[in-house]
Amino acid sequence: MNIVYLTAITWHGLTRDADHYYFSFIEPFKKHSTDITLLYKVTAEHIKKFNKLCEDRSYKLGDKSSRFWSEIEGVNEALRQYKQHYPSANYLFKTGYYKREMGLIPARTLAGPSTLISRLNSLYEEIELVSHLDSPETKQILESKWLNIVKGH
Repeated sequence: MNIVYLTAITWHGLTRDADHYYFSFIEPFKKHSTDITLLYKVTAEHIKKFNKLCEDRSYKLGDKSSRFWSEIEGVNEALRQYKQHYPSANYLFKTGYYKREMGLIPARTLAGPSTLISRLNSLYEEIELVSHLDSPETKQILESKWLNIVKGH
């Protein structure tokens, strides 16, 4: 079972000029693995945005950046790149805060066996819902189901 987590971090909405997102790939079961920051090649459109919205005007066409303008932009780039970095990965899960020591935790499934993605994401949505309803027993049951599906494949 080769799993990769995509972490998404943003200060969007928390500070005045924070309009971007940062993403990293993390392998939970590889102790000596290095996290990989998701980068993309800057386009003319990105340069216009940087010049208009940011004080950083040092970008040139083709430079690499880790600053994504939206969560979906970063997720789409991650889906394009993750197999280049992790060719044997079985799953790509997206989460916010994550540390390797956390091991396998339920998260949104971005890539994996096509027969399981919607089932895992439905369970994850239920886990999120019951987390907000303060139902620890139900949450634990749903998390266990999610983990068993992933471990069983």
